[in-house]
Amino acid sequence: LLLCRLYWGWHFMMAGWEKLNHIEQFIQLLTHYHIPAATAQAYLAAGIEFMGGLCLFLGLACRLAAIPLIIVMMTAYS
Repeated sequence: LLLCRLYWGWHFMMAGWEKLNHIEQFIQLLTHYHIPAATAQAYLAAGIEFMGGLCLFLGLACRLAAIPLIIVMMTAYS
């Protein structure tokens, strides 16, 4: 379980960091898909991925951090 938590924490953290570093491109992508309030959604999704991944990686409130990550991933999947 430790390795699984570290693996997914690292990947969520890096995905969020990449989106935060290239936020304008991510906003344009969301705008292209006609997502309402694309700027706010971009910052929210990237922040949740980064902070949720960091919490998973460090083992801080893993179950609580997983809830917003699940919501973001379900939204991205649909």
